[in-house]
Order: sequence, then structure tokens, then C-alpha cells
Amino acid sequence: MDCYTVASSHPTSFLDDEIAALTLQLEEIGIYSEAGKGKYAVGNPPDIELAYGSFQAELQSYRAFRADQDLARSIGAAVYSDGPAIADLTAQEVQSQRGSAVRTANQQYRSGRPPIVLPLNISSLLACSCVCKAQFCYVCGEKWKTCRCDVADINRIEERAEEVVDRDAGEVLPPVERQRRVARVRNELEQNHECEHPGRFQKLWRHDGYGGRRGFQCEMCYDRHWKYILQCRHCFVNVCEECRRHRI
Repeated sequence: MDCYTVASSHPTSFLDDEIAALTLQLEEIGIYSEAGKGKYAVGNPPDIELAYGSFQAELQSYRAFRADQDLARSIGAAVYSDGPAIADLTAQEVQSQRGSAVRTANQQYRSGRPPIVLPLNISSLLACSCVCKAQFCYVCGEKWKTCRCDVADINRIEERAEEVVDRDAGEVLPPVERQRRVARVRNELEQNHECEHPGRFQKLWRHDGYGGRRGFQCEMCYDRHWKYILQCRHCFVNVCEECRRHRI
């Protein structure tokens, strides 16, 4: 039986050429098998037919293997070439959404309507903050602390305590230890949920073991930092220097 070989015209097309050659060989084996049908008793094929059948199965398996390799190469090439572009487009979209939220909040505040909720308030307080630092009740829209609505959400305090513990741990904690830390943070938040922040921040340094492998993330602008982060001692919010100066 003749074997077909196809020379690769380009390094990146070698797999395609080899797959094509394997396909041609399988087609030739198929033609031979069809031509030999009826020339021997059913269930008693000659040795040459058994050899062709075994060789055909091996070629089919190897062709599938090379096809998987070709698919993996194509995916890798796409990620390598398109990954940076996709990441850049995603970053632009996120920045655009944040900018749109800020512009909308400013427009609503100037027109006398309550501002939309911006990602500036991550505590359990039922307050939403405008970029001009004015605050409004999240429930009714009135100026903060001028209404009779609850000032905090107890369920949110529990959720926030869990967020703080998991964020600061840097690794998965044993259940008992995690619950102990959650209870401690929850008690702090219940006592200080109206924290006003000024003068209560401490620096958490990476070289002191904080931050873990992923570093720190500001909970206001969401930028990631690698040296240190500022944390309020009472409400545990993590912010960067920029947000500490201009947004709190």
C-alpha cells in the first residue's frame, strides 16, 4: 500500500498537512476494504484484512490526536494575539461605565433629585454618596439623617463582616476560626457603623504579611496596589491614598 506524504509549506501549517496526509491514507484503506468485500467467508477474514483493519484504527486514533493538538494550537494563538486587545476593550468599558455613573450622579444632584448609588459606600449604612460628598438616605432619598428610616441594615452588617474576614485572611480559614473572626468584626461594625473615617486609618504593608499574592484592592476605585493599603480601624474599609484624600 502506498503512503501519502505532504510537505509542509509553512511551520504553522504542519499539523494541517499531517492531518491531510492521514486522511488520504484512511481513504485509501477504505477503498481497499471495499474492493475486498465478498472475497472471503463472513467471520473469517484473511490476515492481510486484519492487518489493514488494525492499521486503520491506529491511523484514526492518531488523526484525532493531531486534530486536538491543532485545535489547542489555534486557541493558544488566538489568546496570544487577541488577549491584550480584549483586556484593553474590557478596561475601557469598565472605565466608561464608571464615568457614566459619576456624570449621572452629578446631574441628578444638581437637579435636586437623589443621586444614584455609586460604589463609594461599602458599609452597612443605608446611605448613598454623591461625588460632591453629599449623602442621602438610600430608602427614601431625603438628606442623610433627616428622615426616620433605619440607618443600617443588620443583614448587611453580617455580610460585610464575612467580606472583611475573607478579604484580610488571604487564605481559606478553618470554619471555627473564620466564625470567630466574623463575630469579632460584626461586633465592631455594629458599634461603629456610623464611622466618619477621618484620622482612623492605618497602613497595612505587604511586607508585614498583608495582601496575600493578589495584593490590595481599593474598595472605592477598585484599583489594585502592591505595597500597602489604608484601612479604617473602625469600619475596616480599604482605600488607596488617592481616594483617602479626595473621596472620603
